[in-house]
Amino acid sequence: MSTIRKLRIQGIRSYSPEKPGTIEFFKPLTIIVGSNGSGKTTIIEALKFVTTGEQPPLSDKGKSFVHDPKIRGVAVMKGRVKLAIETMDDKVFVVSRIFQLTQKTKDKAEYKLLDSVIRTTDGSGQEKAISHKCAEMDKQVPLLMGVSKAVLENVIFCHQEDSNWPLSESKNLKQKFDDIFSATRWTKLQDSIYKKRKDINSKIKALTSELDVLGNNLTTAQKIQNDIRKQTEEIQTRRKKKGRYEEFRTTQMGKLHEIMEIGSKLKEMRNDITVFQRELSNLISARDKARENLPGGVVIEETLDNLEIAGESVKKKITRTEQKIENSNTKLEEIRGNIEDFQKSSASLNVEIGEANAAERRYQNDKKECERIARRCAEKYRTFNIEREGPLDESKFDMVCQELRKLDRDHVNQIMKHKEEASRSDKEFEETIARLRSSVTRLEANQRMYDDEKEKIDKNLRELKERKVIITNKLNNRSDADINVKIQAAEEELKDLSEECDLNVLAEKINETQKRLKSNAADLEIKKVEYREMDCQNESRKKILFQEELVKKSKQKIQEMFESKRQSIELALGSSTSLSTVEENFKRCCKNNQDSIDVNEEKISLEDRTISAKEGELKTMKEQLRRIEDGIEKELALFKRKNVDVENKNFDDVISELERRHAHAREQLENWEPLTKAYSMFKKMAHKSKSHRCPLCKRGMDGAELNKFDQTIQDSLAKLDNANRQAFADKERKYRDQLSMFRQLSGNWATYQSLVKQRPVFQNNVSKLEKEVLAMKSSHKRWLNLRDELIGKKNDLNRLNATVNDIKHMQTQVEQDSKQIDDEKAKLKSNFDVNKFNEIRDDISRIEKKKESFQSLQIELIAKQQKYQSKRGKLQEELREYRKKKEDHERLHLELESCDEAAAKQTEKKQELDLKAEKSRQEIMPYTDRIRNMQHERKKNKEKHQNHEKVLQMARDKIQQELRELQRKTDSVKKHGASSARERHQGLFTKKGKIEEKIREEEGKRDDIGTQIETFNKKLKALKKKSVQIGAMIDYSKKQRSMLEKRKQIEDLQEQLKSKGGLNIGESEEKLRETIQNVQSKIDLIQGRINAQQEQIQRFEAELKTPRLKDVEERHRKAMIECHVYKIGLNDLEVYSRALEKALMEYHSAKMAEINEVLRDYWQTTYCGHDIEEIQIRSNLTEEKRGRRQYNYRVIMKQRDTELNMRGRCSAGQKVLASILIRLALAETFCTRCGVLALDEPTTNLDQANIRQLAKALNQIIGKRADQRNFQIIVITHDEEFVEMLGQRDYCDYYYRVSKDEDQCSTIKQQPF
Repeated sequence: MSTIRKLRIQGIRSYSPEKPGTIEFFKPLTIIVGSNGSGKTTIIEALKFVTTGEQPPLSDKGKSFVHDPKIRGVAVMKGRVKLAIETMDDKVFVVSRIFQLTQKTKDKAEYKLLDSVIRTTDGSGQEKAISHKCAEMDKQVPLLMGVSKAVLENVIFCHQEDSNWPLSESKNLKQKFDDIFSATRWTKLQDSIYKKRKDINSKIKALTSELDVLGNNLTTAQKIQNDIRKQTEEIQTRRKKKGRYEEFRTTQMGKLHEIMEIGSKLKEMRNDITVFQRELSNLISARDKARENLPGGVVIEETLDNLEIAGESVKKKITRTEQKIENSNTKLEEIRGNIEDFQKSSASLNVEIGEANAAERRYQNDKKECERIARRCAEKYRTFNIEREGPLDESKFDMVCQELRKLDRDHVNQIMKHKEEASRSDKEFEETIARLRSSVTRLEANQRMYDDEKEKIDKNLRELKERKVIITNKLNNRSDADINVKIQAAEEELKDLSEECDLNVLAEKINETQKRLKSNAADLEIKKVEYREMDCQNESRKKILFQEELVKKSKQKIQEMFESKRQSIELALGSSTSLSTVEENFKRCCKNNQDSIDVNEEKISLEDRTISAKEGELKTMKEQLRRIEDGIEKELALFKRKNVDVENKNFDDVISELERRHAHAREQLENWEPLTKAYSMFKKMAHKSKSHRCPLCKRGMDGAELNKFDQTIQDSLAKLDNANRQAFADKERKYRDQLSMFRQLSGNWATYQSLVKQRPVFQNNVSKLEKEVLAMKSSHKRWLNLRDELIGKKNDLNRLNATVNDIKHMQTQVEQDSKQIDDEKAKLKSNFDVNKFNEIRDDISRIEKKKESFQSLQIELIAKQQKYQSKRGKLQEELREYRKKKEDHERLHLELESCDEAAAKQTEKKQELDLKAEKSRQEIMPYTDRIRNMQHERKKNKEKHQNHEKVLQMARDKIQQELRELQRKTDSVKKHGASSARERHQGLFTKKGKIEEKIREEEGKRDDIGTQIETFNKKLKALKKKSVQIGAMIDYSKKQRSMLEKRKQIEDLQEQLKSKGGLNIGESEEKLRETIQNVQSKIDLIQGRINAQQEQIQRFEAELKTPRLKDVEERHRKAMIECHVYKIGLNDLEVYSRALEKALMEYHSAKMAEINEVLRDYWQTTYCGHDIEEIQIRSNLTEEKRGRRQYNYRVIMKQRDTELNMRGRCSAGQKVLASILIRLALAETFCTRCGVLALDEPTTNLDQANIRQLAKALNQIIGKRADQRNFQIIVITHDEEFVEMLGQRDYCDYYYRVSKDEDQCSTIKQQPF
């Protein structure tokens, strides 16, 4: 169990902010004694505050709990409470709370909690502190104590103001017990379970409705998904068909491209021949130019391949030569770098040679300095001998250094001996002074002791004087004669009372009345059992009659409800119906309506798909028609740009006319040269023959005819001059270009003709499809109107469904109630006797009246007994008081005499102390003088030793200085010995000569490589010149070869042109274009239907993505799972709630039985009266609220079999005693993990007998628990006798006394018993 070790209070209530009050709590008993107002209750307040954070009652939110700053005259006053707690696992925690009170104005102060800390030590023994917020601290400390906060507040550290809470108001008592039992926490848990069950029920209802909606949406979504799947399959089929058409179109397009390529190749061949002829002419010119670039007199006999091989060989030689030049340059750079490195090394050696010369000079100087220092030291200290003249070697220097070190060690030893001597002398002085001071201290301590004793004696004398005054006043106020008379009168009155009334006789009468009451109660109970049994049957009969009446009214209400809605229901059903068949007819009508809606939806969906397909096909047709018209416009625009009128003229006729004209012009051009030769030949032949025959008709011509023939020939030749030839050529070229342009446009003409033929077909198709779509939309609109009518009817049915369901529910309830009535009737006994029932009731009434008379008699006897007991007790109490006063009067006389004797003894003792104090002062003076003289001598001795030590240290410093200087010079001489320096100097000169030799060698290599580079450069120049010549020869050979190849190409093309000139390409191309156009139309038609179906699928998918259908399957599944889980959780919560209720009831019953058992033992042990045999705490269950039960508590007192509420019926002393014992019982029951209990002023309002019995009971409790290591009872009281009663046993050796000091601050002192 956890316990408390130590409490420190500072700056709280009347406790000083400078001097904290500390209490160390003992085991098993700690007693704190003090007068009223001394600050005892503040200890309980501090314990309660530090453990729970609760401020004491009436403390103005902590403002009056802190030491008042106005008393100290400060603006801010800080308070602190520290408590050491030992937990169950033997760990120690120190809980500290610091707070302050700030005086803002004269009447306004501010309370503030500064810090809350818990300190403990970890496993390594180091302290660690944990700061907490106030709320966290209030939770953490009760956990450390092992009990709840309510137990700490109301049981363990209960404040004096709240100590009587067990007999407080019912509401307050219930709150206290609920907190102790932690019922509030369980009540909140039960409320939470109830709310959770209610929320889950609402969620289940909402989820059920949501599942209905989601189920309908899921059906719709599945139907749409099936439609999408069907549309997708149709699209796949059409795409396969489209793929086959595209493959066929691709094949035909390939053939068309082949034919077009052949035509274009024919054209290209003609163009290529012309181009090749021009290129041949250019190649001839280039060849001639390349021949001019050849070297003079060079004849190319080698082939082109041999020339190229020779050129490559020359290039390789050039590359190798360039590589050799580059390698030589690299070597040259390396040699130059080596020369520079050697030159740098030479310069470095020159520097080192100079440094070696300088080191030699330093060596000679250092050696001379060493000789000088050595001779000076030898002459100065005369502890060793060296030569006065001549050089000295290094061994002499070492010998001088060794001697100087020896001298230094001697001086060090002298200094150490001197210091030891000075220390020893100073220590002797110090010991002497210490002995003298010890004597003085001892004498001064004696003197202070005498003074303290004198002060105590003075204080005791003052207290004795005050006590004498008080006793004298008390004696003057009292009279021995009066007390004796009062004692005698009280004894006589008590004797008369005993003779007047015999309490034993009264007790016998009361017992006899009690027996009669018990007998009467047994008879009454038997009658009541019989009456309850018959009354139960009577009540059941009444209940059955009442339920039958309710069933009858319910049937009437059902009929009225049906009649009020009958017209609407029959209108919705379309036929008449009755109450018995309305549910069946209504369900059938709803089903038929839903089937009609489903059929309508399927029809609408089918028409939607059909309309979408047709609209897609129409859209495709319109798109194709638009492309055809765009193609026609495009071809017409092309013809217009080429100035070709195809709208008014036939394109084929224009091409035929151009071909005819081009043929005629070409024929004229081709016939010009033969005609010229023929005319010249005709003229020669005519003049050559003797008869001047005509070359054609062979007729001879005379001179005139010959002249005319010549003139005709001359005119014809004039017409065939060069100008006319050029005109023929231009005309032929013009017709040829036009014909070429028209032939290029032949493909466009074929496309134009095909598009013009297709346009009316597509226009007819578009018009036909538009009419079909319009008709389908009209039909679709009728189906939509029908669906709206069906949905309206469905809505009407849904509105009436609530009424039908109510009727059905009420009918079901009526059937259940009827069945229950029949069951109740079957249970009733048939032989119910009303007369016997009335007789039993009269017997009960008679027995109860008899019981009331006995109870009245018993109450009267008990009242008489209590009256005489009370009067007797009062007289006995008065007699005890008078006797006590008499004893006090006698005790005061004795005390007055003892005060006089004590005062005389104290005066005598004070005189003796004055003599001893004076003697002690006389003895101190010689010691003081001797201490002063010894301190002066010690100072002189210390100064003398310090001066001598300084002289020795100065001599040692000079030796060390000369030693350091000689050692430094000697080291320098050793480091730079003359022999090694000369050898090094010679080595540097040798090394320098070798480097200069290497420099000369490298310079020779550099000159040789320079000569090689010049040779390589000349060879490279010759090779490059030869490479240029070979390149010119290769160029000429290539030009010659290209010219020959071009001629061969021209000849080949002319042969191919002749072989392909007879193909009829135009006709084949036209047929293929027409076939491709037909296939393209079919492909476009299929694509249009695919696009329409895809748009329909997109609409379906868009509908699936709407909030109504999106993820509907997953939402439906989740809703089903969630609903099922909620139902399982609801069942679990119901089971848990019942189990929790049962466990709480069992726990509560067990704890209450344990508390009452302990409380009975404590009461019977402690209470001295006879009016109350025992007290108990009663807990009554109230009605269930929100699925939980509540308890009401009260404290009752028992006398035999009678139980009465103790609140309002007990005296103040009984109230205090009952409250203390209830707290002890609660501590026994609930504080199994915390062995602490504090009782603040437990004797308040108790008489001496009950005080003694309480002390006895506490001693018994402590005795039972004494063996427990962690058990503590803290008793705070002002009653000294009660303390003595508790201290008679060996449970504690000390107690604490709380009192006020001179500053009226509370102080705590430990005192033995």
